[in-house]
Amino acid sequence: MPNHRSRPSPSTRTERLRIAFWHGPITTDLRSAVRLAVRQQALVNFSSFYLTLISIIQSLALTSLLADIGYPAEPPTEPFSPASWIQALTVGVLIVYVWHEYVVGLVTLRWVISIVDSVIPMCFGATEFLMIKSLNSNRWFLWIGVFLGVSVLAYLNMYWRASEEDRNRSVLNAQGRYKVASLVIIASLAVVALGAWTLTPAHLVAADRWGPVVLLFVGVVFFGIVRWCLWRKLVRSDGS
Repeated sequence: MPNHRSRPSPSTRTERLRIAFWHGPITTDLRSAVRLAVRQQALVNFSSFYLTLISIIQSLALTSLLADIGYPAEPPTEPFSPASWIQALTVGVLIVYVWHEYVVGLVTLRWVISIVDSVIPMCFGATEFLMIKSLNSNRWFLWIGVFLGVSVLAYLNMYWRASEEDRNRSVLNAQGRYKVASLVIIASLAVVALGAWTLTPAHLVAADRWGPVVLLFVGVVFFGIVRWCLWRKLVRSDGS
């Protein structure tokens, strides 16, 4: 079948090369128009691909947790104690929290992505994997402390980036004291976790440190209750 598609002329190829790898005259109006168009595209498309990335990372983390608990590649050196199961439950709850918090953030807020937004989900995935591999050991306190530190940075980044957009001002104001309360709870839990790691000898297992394990689990549950109250406040209708 004959191909009726015309080949680009030399001038067209030259123009395409210039556009692709060089630039033409750049005016102030052109620069402003391009910035506005790119910004609008970023705001419109940000939530869909970002939530996809978060979903993939959290799915892998949950799969790793279930695999290590149910079908470990190697038999554990120490048997799982009730404290170890609380550690595993804490990690599972945190995995769900990360996904849910990003859903809430992306539903209620819009911001232009930065390199920090690309790094933070990777840090969550890495620390979750390290928490899972450190179950029933002293290192678990270290990695949950690092995870909570990343969580503080994630909230600060989200609120700061979202404050640049006028459309987010009312939602940020409506969150009120919940923003500060969330940050205080996470930072306090990070201090507890890192303190437990510092004060716990390396040879001890989770069963030897019941107190910090239970305290961190209760703190994580309390944080979830605070965030659930915030979500209910944001979506509650006037008649409810």
